[in-house]
Amino acid sequence: MATQDIQFNIDFSTGMHVNTVFKNDKLQLKEIGIDDLDQIVYVDSGYWISDPIQFADKFKEYKPFQFSLVSNNDAVYKISVSSSNDNLTWSQFEAIDENNVISNLPSNYVKIRIDLIAGKNHSEMIIDAFDENVYGNEFLDVSNGFLKLKKLYELEYESDIAQIYFLKVFRIDKKKYKKIISL
Repeated sequence: MATQDIQFNIDFSTGMHVNTVFKNDKLQLKEIGIDDLDQIVYVDSGYWISDPIQFADKFKEYKPFQFSLVSNNDAVYKISVSSSNDNLTWSQFEAIDENNVISNLPSNYVKIRIDLIAGKNHSEMIIDAFDENVYGNEFLDVSNGFLKLKKLYELEYESDIAQIYFLKVFRIDKKKYKKIISL
């Protein structure tokens, strides 16, 4: 019986993506934002499962799995394989071992799963102290270190000679009101 290598390319743009994307010819975790150092922040983990790959010939065993991988920082990856004879019932995903050998039984159909876990890097997020000196807006309340709209206003009373008190009317310009709403 002859040994023959089977080579195939995997299309990462198809298949099932969970918190992953295929971007710039690379499978990577989804971006969720940018920190204050202008570094991209990614989700903690995600995975991709290929569409079923069909082998036309029957074969006796899998040889070590060959792949090329570029990993950034402390990111971790795990490759698993599931197999099926009929493309309906699939085995559990089993991780390839440290020698890149697939432990599943040889079958006509194979799915590949790649789990990605982000590495932890230094990231900075600036949280404002909401100082009254910075926010001098008369409609904002920053007294307890929180930023919120004022709900209570201290207004001056005016009185006439007969000691009858009435409330001084305080109008807010429409332009100022729109500025308040935009906060």
